[in-house]
Amino acid sequence: MVAQSNDIFVGPEDERVPLWRYMDFAKFVSILTEGGLYFARVDHLGDNFEGTHAKGVQPIDLSPPPQVDEAQLRDAIKKSRVLARQTSRELKTRIFVSSWYMSEHESAAMWKLYGFNEQAIALKTSFRKLKFQLPADVFLGMVRYIDYEKDFIPGGNFWFPFVHKRKSFEHEREVRAIFAYALNRVPETKIGEWRKVDLQTLIDGVYVAPTAPAWFQELVSSTSSKFGFAFQAHRSSLDQDPLW
Repeated sequence: MVAQSNDIFVGPEDERVPLWRYMDFAKFVSILTEGGLYFARVDHLGDNFEGTHAKGVQPIDLSPPPQVDEAQLRDAIKKSRVLARQTSRELKTRIFVSSWYMSEHESAAMWKLYGFNEQAIALKTSFRKLKFQLPADVFLGMVRYIDYEKDFIPGGNFWFPFVHKRKSFEHEREVRAIFAYALNRVPETKIGEWRKVDLQTLIDGVYVAPTAPAWFQELVSSTSSKFGFAFQAHRSSLDQDPLW
């Protein structure tokens, strides 16, 4: 199994770069129970801009030739925009995503944003390991962050809007694993899907929040063992004392 990459889904120059997934204890137990990774449906990610196009225009001359009726052209443009919005809404119900934070180091901001409290957990892997654990129908690449008021998202491929996000989310440094169902192949009630992976091979480390009590660190390790995994929970490096 190897996830796909191409001109749309671009990976880092060094695929050994670490990836992190921050979560609460319940989600961690779910991962151990299912033996895989959860992919959420795009329209349930909480960002209305997911899968949409930016306002920026392609830098080409779009002025109509003299023989074209301008009223008809405006009507055609209006209809095309309505169709684009309908297509975007449809695609959002067919596309599923697993998001990871790419960085050499832990992120204090990500602990606060996605860890919720002192009983939070982060899984560590690498881009390369994730790539080789995902099924062949999954694409993997870095998200590009743009100004939706000024920038342009290329056309010609329905994946492009799903690898772009607003600059407001740039701190997430997101690597996105993503797959799509064919039209009418996914029920409306399906808001997520688990994909099996070899967790023992995938996960390089399990970390608990900087403020986590000792008993929680022990609980994470013992819970992993009960599910047959040799994960020993480590305390976040952000909890270390200064050298002087």
